[in-house]
Amino acid sequence: MACSRSRSISAPASSSCRISTLDSDTQALIALYQSLGYLGIKVIPLIKPVVQGEGDRIGIVFECSEGKPSQINSLKIVGNRSMPLVALGRGVVSRAGGPYSSYRIERDRQTMIGSCNDAGFLQPKIEYHATESSPGRYDVEFSV
Repeated sequence: MACSRSRSISAPASSSCRISTLDSDTQALIALYQSLGYLGIKVIPLIKPVVQGEGDRIGIVFECSEGKPSQINSLKIVGNRSMPLVALGRGVVSRAGGPYSSYRIERDRQTMIGSCNDAGFLQPKIEYHATESSPGRYDVEFSV
């Protein structure tokens, strides 16, 4: 599956488009797609010719090649003996069959730490391990 996103950036004739802005926009798009499970995303910014008309403008098109989305094959929480699993997992968004990204898994880990803190367990140790069981499919295990 491929996508194409367009964005126009206004630039007065006396100013210039900053490469650092273009780089940060490209990195933001990459981070967004990766957070949605597209770990192999490739983003190429293309500068279009100057458009004449209302002021000087340059056009930038971000060509995105998403690739196949990565998925969670299995998700386990092990080692928990102190809290009901429902309370520990409240707010966790990752599910088996859902998109895999290290960003989402880390956010879920932080959510579980918050649940432990809310239940009176201070400084809980929660770690995770993700293993690619087959291409694009990950087994995730949280250790509490």
